[in-house]
Amino acid sequence: RLQKEVDWVFTGLGPIDSDPVLVNGTVYVTCRDRNLYAIGAEDGRRQFQVSLGIFGDTPASVAVANEVVAVGTGRGEVIGVDALNGQILWRRNVGPAISADLATSEDERLFLVTQDEGKIFALAPSTGEVIWSRQVAATPGTGVDVAGSLVYAGSYDNRALTATKVEDGSPAWEAALPGPTATRPVVRGAYALLGSDDFSVYVVDVYTKKRIARLSTKGMVKARPVIVAKDVYFGSTDGAFYCYGLRGEGGMKWRRPLGAPIVAEAAIGREHLYVGVTNGTLYCIGRATGTTQWTFTTKDKIVSRPLVADGKIYVTSMDGCLYALSE
Repeated sequence: RLQKEVDWVFTGLGPIDSDPVLVNGTVYVTCRDRNLYAIGAEDGRRQFQVSLGIFGDTPASVAVANEVVAVGTGRGEVIGVDALNGQILWRRNVGPAISADLATSEDERLFLVTQDEGKIFALAPSTGEVIWSRQVAATPGTGVDVAGSLVYAGSYDNRALTATKVEDGSPAWEAALPGPTATRPVVRGAYALLGSDDFSVYVVDVYTKKRIARLSTKGMVKARPVIVAKDVYFGSTDGAFYCYGLRGEGGMKWRRPLGAPIVAEAAIGREHLYVGVTNGTLYCIGRATGTTQWTFTTKDKIVSRPLVADGKIYVTSMDGCLYALSE
């Protein structure tokens, strides 16, 4: 297999376990050195950095809405930053620490989940004002997915998928699951998928609110599944990457061992998937067969989702670096 060459490297002062987020030619990442970095997507040069404070050590990825970069911190504070110049626009304390990625809706509201309480908050990006909050016992550290008029969250303790109305935070419905949820939901069309600590991925029909499939592995599924057409792809702590049909018909399509536990969502390219592994390796694998096309090695664990955009792949590592590779 080929070893991929790097285009550029940006180095922070601490481990990076957040997903890179690209908006208007700038990549935003949070770092365990308690800073938010804005980095030029073409050249890897730092455009600005923002100190998140003494309790700013966070694994949470940012969300960008209305030219505001929102980031949650370990002190339970959400900070809104001007996406162009790094000026802090507002701060909002929501209580417990925030370790889950932030999300946005079509009307550009911000959504987050607190660590201890599993409470969902909806914020206005321009001011940080709390529009609503709802206690749903969401799985800590996993976050929500927003699709249409609903916010979806998994519940580890309650073993359920919950749907909440975007508009006012009122409950819409709940679907019971056999196992504890361990990932942020992914909702595409009629289906919602969640990884579980009981060695499986559950598929729920969001119209009937019924579980329609259980996709089995040999380890816990901490990596959020991805859906491409009628297939679903995900990694497991058993060190393998899996492909199943979306509804589970016909069983497993293929399974590829990658040498170490996989805890991060894969990124989707034109014909390939990009998978980060806790041995520090990024794999480029074919969607059809799972065959490895090339690898790229970092100096520590990869626990974040790579980003594919404009012919480049961006990936962070616990070695403190953001890497850019040509697709």
